[in-house]
Amino acid sequence: MKSIKKATLVGVFALTSVFGAGAASASAEPCNVSGGDTLATLSNKYGIDLASLLTSNPQLKNPNFIWKGMQIVVPAAPPAGEKPSAEAPAAPTAPEKKPEAQKPSAPPAKPSKPAPETQAPVSTPKPTTKPSAPVATPSPKPAEKPAASQSEFADQVVTLVNQERAKAGLKPLASDSALAAMALDKAKDMYTNNYFDHNSPTYGSPFDMMKSYGISYTYAGENIAKGQRTPQDVMNSWMNSQGHRENILSPNFTKIGVAYYNGEWVQEFIAN
Repeated sequence: MKSIKKATLVGVFALTSVFGAGAASASAEPCNVSGGDTLATLSNKYGIDLASLLTSNPQLKNPNFIWKGMQIVVPAAPPAGEKPSAEAPAAPTAPEKKPEAQKPSAPPAKPSKPAPETQAPVSTPKPTTKPSAPVATPSPKPAEKPAASQSEFADQVVTLVNQERAKAGLKPLASDSALAAMALDKAKDMYTNNYFDHNSPTYGSPFDMMKSYGISYTYAGENIAKGQRTPQDVMNSWMNSQGHRENILSPNFTKIGVAYYNGEWVQEFIAN
């Protein structure tokens, strides 16, 4: 059973200005999202009805998808006994993600051949959106492969990526050892902690992880996949998914780091 996900970050410095505009309102204040926070928990915490919280954060394209470190505008609570003048419809409840974690999400039915899971890009100034399709339960973990095979698989994926970029008339991506080391740690983390998500319970978002590894960037992105047996299989899955294909063929990226670990595949992209 195969799954794939994709996240991108573009124009990281624009994020501050977007949320800064919301924070300037006299009737609202910014709030940094903590681990485990949802709009419902923030609504209860600040005594704000969910409709007002959604109205104050129009940048949330999917109200079921927020992440640690994200800045949310919290409107001032109405005086006791006073109700807001209008109520927005309650945000839809997103189906729970597989028996696990990203970014974030009651277990979906298991299709015989589930379509790969994809996640819309994480970008600034527009926040990340998450598809509503259910996530298939990953297949059992394959037996661990020798380190040599893992390294060979990663190198083959880099070669296949640059072949696809050449077909599109794009420059090749340079393999970056720091990105590759980070990608391997992310793959091991997903395998060890039994989750499949861009948001790691250990490292946070891929962009948080890059910063903690001392990797600077102006553009960044991540593709992940699970269950494919060969580099060609995983590339076929990514290239047949629009979001993942956009990361692979993005003219903004200049470097790549790839890792494979026990059925977990990770691609990290940056420009700097």
